[in-house]
Amino acid sequence: MRIISLKQAAEMKFSVVHMFSASGYGDAVMFAAVAREIVRQTGKPMLIATRTVNYEMLAGIDVGLPAEICILDAYYAEILNKANVSKLARHGISLNLFSQTKKKAILSEIAVGMGMTGTQNLTPFLHIDESLDNFGKFTEKPQIAIMSGGIYKKIMPTHICQSIVDKYRDKCDFVLIGMKDDPAISNTVDMRGKLKFPSEVLAVLRESDLFVGSEGGLMHMARAVGTRAVIGDAWLGKVTGYAGHTHVFPRETRSWGERIAGDMNTFDTEDLYNAIDAQLAECGGGGAMPDNVVDLAGIEPLRMEIKRNTIMFNGGAIICYYILSLFHKKFTKLARARIERLKHELQWCFL
Repeated sequence: MRIISLKQAAEMKFSVVHMFSASGYGDAVMFAAVAREIVRQTGKPMLIATRTVNYEMLAGIDVGLPAEICILDAYYAEILNKANVSKLARHGISLNLFSQTKKKAILSEIAVGMGMTGTQNLTPFLHIDESLDNFGKFTEKPQIAIMSGGIYKKIMPTHICQSIVDKYRDKCDFVLIGMKDDPAISNTVDMRGKLKFPSEVLAVLRESDLFVGSEGGLMHMARAVGTRAVIGDAWLGKVTGYAGHTHVFPRETRSWGERIAGDMNTFDTEDLYNAIDAQLAECGGGGAMPDNVVDLAGIEPLRMEIKRNTIMFNGGAIICYYILSLFHKKFTKLARARIERLKHELQWCFL
């Protein structure tokens, strides 16, 4: 993917800009999986605007296609101001407000939001540079990549990770990947913080027979390079999941804001062991990874949530500015600007 200007987008005759609002790497991998399949089917380039200020993250995802997926050189909050919406319209480019991932990160909902229907192969794919063809294999025995970190409420407890290593290290070797401050696990090849992200991490996952960890970016990366996985899933299978991956759920739940999530301290290790045994048997038997085929029938596109605090704040500001405009005309202009901002907040909910 490459970053382009609005002028370049107009020259390439784009008609739609898809809005990508999530900021996690795993979300970007899912979004790119859908974009890649659409571009593969149509043979036409695609234009994306991202909420992520560091949009180089999305641009750095290489999906290995000749037709380009282009990233608009602007933070989408800037795109939605009145002047830039008018510029887009003048260039014949409309906004696809349903392609974003604000509420959840569900592959099928992203696909429907980007206009896909029917049954689709939405298998993520990430290209690895040829210079890394011989990189990533650290052991003679079957290699399992394992992680001990992640978002704190989704982390697999360290003692459970250690128990997995202890149980299987006679027949498998483990490579510990993740951030340098993630918890240590003994009897592993410790690569925490030592791998270039994402290229060398992808290479290690590609060379591993299995990935064991929690739901998150590494899970999506493993699927994108065709590696089987056993995932400790705090979301109880309601958010993400791929063919060829086994999700194991905690035995108890807890509240996480408005969601009900699994309590990661309540895994039954036998559930994890059984899943690992089954996946290793598939690896040993030469079982190919199945395509991630998704039926999109009945799936609704995502909508932005209405934020009560945002509406109340902007509404209160509008009233104050209009009262102050009785004393000075400059506040009338400020009130109108605030109305425009509120309209843009609401359009995500109702358009």
